[in-house]
Amino acid sequence: MDSRERMKKILLEKNSADRIPWSFDFGATQGFNPTLLSRYKAKKGIKKPIYEHFGYDVIAIPYPESKGTQELNGGIKFITTIKDPSIYYDEIPDRAEFDAWGILYYQWPTDPTFKNFKPPLALMDDPEEIEAYPEPRLSEESILEVSCWAEMIRNTGKMTACYAGSIYEWSWWLRGQSKFMMDLILAPVTAQTVVEKVKKFTKKLALASQEAGADILAFYDDAGTQSSLQIRPELWRKFIKPAWKDIISEIKKRNPDTITFLHSCGNISSIIPDIIEIGFDVLHPLQPETMDLNSIVSSYAGKIAFWGTVSNQRTMPFGTCEEVRAEVKERMLNIGKCGGFILSPSNIL
Repeated sequence: MDSRERMKKILLEKNSADRIPWSFDFGATQGFNPTLLSRYKAKKGIKKPIYEHFGYDVIAIPYPESKGTQELNGGIKFITTIKDPSIYYDEIPDRAEFDAWGILYYQWPTDPTFKNFKPPLALMDDPEEIEAYPEPRLSEESILEVSCWAEMIRNTGKMTACYAGSIYEWSWWLRGQSKFMMDLILAPVTAQTVVEKVKKFTKKLALASQEAGADILAFYDDAGTQSSLQIRPELWRKFIKPAWKDIISEIKKRNPDTITFLHSCGNISSIIPDIIEIGFDVLHPLQPETMDLNSIVSSYAGKIAFWGTVSNQRTMPFGTCEEVRAEVKERMLNIGKCGGFILSPSNIL
């Protein structure tokens, strides 16, 4: 059984395979903080790409490590269409930079791989003005690069994954978290306008990634806190769920074998049935500090595949080698026996 057969059995069929796979990566995300990855490879004398060194079954494309130390996700790149993003801000911090959405970033003081940000739609209150805000465009050169990587990796018997976008997360990154949360209740038309803008672009990115040959479309949409959803479940169902349903339905209509992966941190137990209903194939990370893993697995095994589960708040950063081994063994015995499971840390190391 090669990696493609194994992953189809586990992620698409939610079943057991010849072995339980593991990875430091998750979806289309490199599993190491770039600074840590550089240090780890130097210490161990690793010359080849980390995915090749560890023999991962799923490879993000283009692999982030191949693009430089600051990259975390593989996937099609997108380019800003905004001539001067500074016009959307009342104040520009020193050493500021803008991403393709026009979101302003400035360096975290202690580690350049982490950054603070300011949202470009925070000063807008007119839905028509928000609707007119320019969206990024997909890089044709990057689409070609992803297509070449997809063919290359497929020929090695591995599966490929691309970053394919967000809904809730991008919505509040653009609007600002507190503003977007208030919009959901006080200005629902404004909130819906932001969500529709984000949905339109995420759908475009996802379908282009599918067309380029990615086996797994990896979506990232952190919705939880340590104890609950960030917003009321009924608000998530009203604004966020329909957007996801539209995107996943179109993906599956075009190719039912395309695997859809959702990363959503925190306690999202109240919406897991909705995530399954939407049609996602894989859920990551199942943070053990926030949810009862045994209850979730017993309730949903066979309906959705699980990727993750190893504690990134406790065991990986603070555990002894024996404690890490014990947690890995426990997960493989208790969750792996149910099938549909890839073992990994619950977030970036």
